[in-house]
Amino acid sequence: LCFPLLSSLLQNHHHQRARLPKPAVTNQPGNKKAQHSCSGEKNKETKCVKHTHTHTMTNKSAAAFLLVGAVCLTLMPTFTSAAEFANCANETAIGKYTQVEVSNCADSDNSCVLKRNSNATISITFTSGEDLSELKAVVHGIILGMEVPFKLPNDDGCKDSGLECPLTKDTSYRYSTTLPVLKQYPKVSVEVKWELKAGDKDVLCVLIPAKIQ
Repeated sequence: LCFPLLSSLLQNHHHQRARLPKPAVTNQPGNKKAQHSCSGEKNKETKCVKHTHTHTMTNKSAAAFLLVGAVCLTLMPTFTSAAEFANCANETAIGKYTQVEVSNCADSDNSCVLKRNSNATISITFTSGEDLSELKAVVHGIILGMEVPFKLPNDDGCKDSGLECPLTKDTSYRYSTTLPVLKQYPKVSVEVKWELKAGDKDVLCVLIPAKIQ
């Protein structure tokens, strides 16, 4: 019952996206897909899906998806384990993170607590293998294996984030921003997938185990 309900919500979201007019695309001759390399130190890599265009669910749709997921999770057995930030960057990522910090989240916590009707501060220290003239944050919540787009008040990584672009390669930078935890979100465990992108290039990706309370 759970998975059909969640799938139905996602299909409805995709159906609404299909009704939207497609953006005009201008072909630029001479563009080639760059080849990059990525490396992760001790974090386990998992495959990430790359999207050219990002469509964000409304807050109402995201809350509905999380609510259904919360009900499903209450019917499943729970397991306790130490929280770990996992590297989810794919093999084409041009950067890597060295430290991730979440407000009010201790190293000993099983997961980072995100309090409803408040803002959580996320900070990521990273380096890039290339110079960057732009940086954009893309955030999803993962529940029962399905991704829900989360809207940020500011997804520009070069603005009000402690960074000033352009960024120089092989230099350590600290990106910091806030994630609104809406009041209508249900109390549920969720994995936050935080990506930083530069145009069509993936810079980094990190999975943050969290619990909405």
